[in-house]
Amino acid sequence: MAKLITNQTEFLSEILNKILPSSQNLLFLVGYFYFSGFEEIYQQIGDKNLKILVGLNIEKDLSNNIKEYYVLQELDQSRLDVRKNYYKSFVDIFNDTDFFDSAKRIEAFEIFLKKINDGTLEIKKTAHPNHSKLYLFEHKDEYSQMGLQPGTMITGSSNLTLSGLKGQHEINVILYDEYEKGKKIFDELWSTAIDIVTKDNILNFTEEVIENIWYEKLYKPYLFYVRVLTEYFSIETEQEIKFPSQITKGKFFNLKYQLDAIKKALMIIDEHNGVLISDVVGLGKSIIASAIAYNMRKKVIIIAPPHLHDQWDKEYRTIFDFNAVVFGTGSIHKALDHLHNVWNDEEILIIVDEAHKFRNEDTDDYLKLHQLCQGNKVVLLTATPFNNRPQDVFSMISLFQIPSRSTIRTVDNLSYKFREMVKEYKDINKKRRDKTIDEKILKKRVDNLAKRIRFIMEPIIIRRSRIDLDKIDVYRKDMKKQGFKYIFAESPILKEYYLGDLATLYKSTLELIATEEEDKGFIGARYKPANYIIDLDKFKKSITNKHADVESIGVAQRNLAKFMRRLLVGRFESSVNAFKKTLESMIKSMESIKSFHNKLNRVPIYKKGKLPSPNEILDDINDDAISSIEDY
Repeated sequence: MAKLITNQTEFLSEILNKILPSSQNLLFLVGYFYFSGFEEIYQQIGDKNLKILVGLNIEKDLSNNIKEYYVLQELDQSRLDVRKNYYKSFVDIFNDTDFFDSAKRIEAFEIFLKKINDGTLEIKKTAHPNHSKLYLFEHKDEYSQMGLQPGTMITGSSNLTLSGLKGQHEINVILYDEYEKGKKIFDELWSTAIDIVTKDNILNFTEEVIENIWYEKLYKPYLFYVRVLTEYFSIETEQEIKFPSQITKGKFFNLKYQLDAIKKALMIIDEHNGVLISDVVGLGKSIIASAIAYNMRKKVIIIAPPHLHDQWDKEYRTIFDFNAVVFGTGSIHKALDHLHNVWNDEEILIIVDEAHKFRNEDTDDYLKLHQLCQGNKVVLLTATPFNNRPQDVFSMISLFQIPSRSTIRTVDNLSYKFREMVKEYKDINKKRRDKTIDEKILKKRVDNLAKRIRFIMEPIIIRRSRIDLDKIDVYRKDMKKQGFKYIFAESPILKEYYLGDLATLYKSTLELIATEEEDKGFIGARYKPANYIIDLDKFKKSITNKHADVESIGVAQRNLAKFMRRLLVGRFESSVNAFKKTLESMIKSMESIKSFHNKLNRVPIYKKGKLPSPNEILDDINDDAISSIEDY
């Protein structure tokens, strides 16, 4: 009589656990033995003798996956080497950082260890590669039907692994009459097999496996410290990396701090799909990104501001020899078209220079850039990663991270943590505006928020300053050896000039522009019309589905007004002619807004681009035109 098991209606693990109570000795011949398989049956085997004969072997790869190989493909491998390799496999698995994260696994491991120590669990490796699967259960006397049915045999496709015992694509059969034949095969293979752990070599197993795993061991604090340093700062890579001097045939130097950044960035991209390179201005972020592009050997789309377009297109792309197309920050839609229609959506590398300009996720440009980055590798270049609001930082990270499935291990839930920090940021700003918080407490809260943001970003950011390069011996010595020396800016020196008769005029003019009271002086109403809207509800409805909100528009316009006031002060201090030209330009802009109000009885809130003349609209006035004005 036979019974087929397909793991469709009942798992093989459930069948095994039903047979185990009536069994006293267990003989398992399997191709692969993973601890996940032992976990499925450990509760039923505490008082039973178990022999496991493994036909192949296992090892952990760098992606924490199990990969299989035939351990005896090399004919000159000794039996001792086979055992040592198997011991190493055990050590690698048991030392995995999350192996003991569940109570079930800890309990299973303790039973595994107990059975090895008392000799009721023995493991051997077949002398030659063997992919067979036999599960033999010797019945207790009371279940053997007076010796007529000494045991049960299961054979088929399942290994002693979680996927084998619960996989959806396995076929096995239960046989009662073939038990003796199966046992004979097992005994013959067992007699010539290589000892992994048996009653005779428990001491070897203890010394080479148990003593080399971290479970229930208390290490010296210094060793923990060294391990943390290794985990956070070591740069491991199996690929052969080429550096700027080699790539450019000597046109660029190999500076140690740049080489470290290139290696680390490639490692971060491999793990997190993207990286922020945030060295301060002048340390060669573009050189680092170009070397990354060369080594990744992918097609590249570069998004750069207009003043850097030619530098990327005519210098870095050519000298560093990588296949790239450069688009301006206002042409991301063209980059998307190129990716879809020319490169057929293959995985590429996206380099975004001055990435901080895309920190506002409510803009059309950000949405297009987000679409461009999805499914691709991303390098963001910005010298000011921490000068932004928490939501701005989150927006940049989201260009290469899926918040709900983040690979950043400094936080459990990326979205939740940033929501907390955004809330904290808004509360700090509100209390600062209302002046309801002590300055010391305010500074402490701001510093704490900044530290939290830095901590989350640590695994995905490369950030060095000139001071860092000077303080780190290996970098300082390397630059000195190659003849490089960075100039450090000294603190400004206050110099006062005597203005004579102009002093009074100078002071009164400055006070007209910028007083200590924010609601006086140059208010800049022309630059913040959203702050004077009467029917706010109607305005909210008009911007629905336009990737904006009233608050963000209001904040942006208030910031613009403050910027224009600072610009006016700067131009005033520059020269009379510069101040006069800026005033004329501002007056012309204000007259245009006034003309809109007088001729159309409306004030435009224009999001981007050149404001059209009201006369042009009046020349072709119709309902559509009025409607278009109402959109702003």
